[in-house]
Amino acid sequence: ICWPLGTFVGDRPRTPEAVAARLNDMMLDVMRIDQYLTLVFAQVDRVTGTVQMVQAGHPHPFVIATDGTVRRVGDGGLPVGLIEGADFSRVEFTLEPGERLFFMSDGLTECMNPQGQELGETGLIDIVARLHGLRGTAFLDALQWEIEGFANGTEIVDDVSAVVVDYFGPLPGDAAPKHL
Repeated sequence: ICWPLGTFVGDRPRTPEAVAARLNDMMLDVMRIDQYLTLVFAQVDRVTGTVQMVQAGHPHPFVIATDGTVRRVGDGGLPVGLIEGADFSRVEFTLEPGERLFFMSDGLTECMNPQGQELGETGLIDIVARLHGLRGTAFLDALQWEIEGFANGTEIVDDVSAVVVDYFGPLPGDAAPKHL
C-alpha cells in the first residue's frame, strides 16, 4: 500500500477528498507549477468492502461483478492543481465478495486501431467483462494482450496503466475497523 504525502493526520487516514484537496493546495500554493494532474484515490475496507473514493478528472473506475456485469463508479470531478479551492467530492459504495474494482489510465480507452478508431469506454467495458473470470495478474496480462490486439501494431502513444482490487470478503480473524 502506498500512501501519498500528507494522507495521515496522527494515526487516522485523511479522507480521500482531503487528500485531493491537500495535493491541490500543494500544487497551486507550494509548487506553483503550471500543470495539473488527474487521480483516483480510494480507501478500501477489506473487512466490509466499503470503498471511499475521490475522482479528480480521472477516468471512471469500474466495478466488475462476479457475473461479468460492469458498472462505472465516480463522479468525474475537477483535476488537481487546476482551480484554487476546488471542491473534491467523496463517493462511497460497497463491494460484494467476488467483485473487482478496476482503475485505469485514459491510455486504455484512447488506444487506436489501424483504422484510427479509439477503443473507447464501451470497448474497454466489453473486454473487462469478457475477462471477468481471470484474477490478479492473469486478468491484467490478458487485458494487455487484448489492448495490443486491438491496436494491431498501431503505436500506443499514451500511458497504459491499470490497477485491479479483487475483494473476496473478510478473512478469518479480520475485525471490524476502529475508524475509516
